[in-house]
Parts: sequence; structure tokens; C-alpha cells
Amino acid sequence: MKKGVIAGIVLDESYTPDEIDEVKVTPNAVIMDYSFYERLYLDNKRRSLLYHEKTLKR
Repeated sequence: MKKGVIAGIVLDESYTPDEIDEVKVTPNAVIMDYSFYERLYLDNKRRSLLYHEKTLKR
């Protein structure tokens, strides 16, 4: 196994690998995914807060 690669079976003996385990990713790709989804989450949260502020002012 290459340095930095962690197999699911090492973390949990009852883990059974599936198709997603065949996908090769780099740490940069994982960080980019988290960054993208966090931006979506924060944008939705801001919209929700703005909506609630507008409804409270009425």
C-alpha cells in the first residue's frame, strides 16, 4: 500500500469494500469537494437568515 493510503478495512474490520473504493482521489480533490459543499451550505444558511430577518421585520 502506498504511503498516505488508508484502506477501510484497516479502520474497521467489518468494513467490506465496494465500487466507491476503486475511485482514486488525491487529498487536493477531497479538499476541493469540502470547500465547494461548504460554500453551498453557507450560501443557503445566509439565504435562510435573510429570509427570517425579512419576515421578522413585517
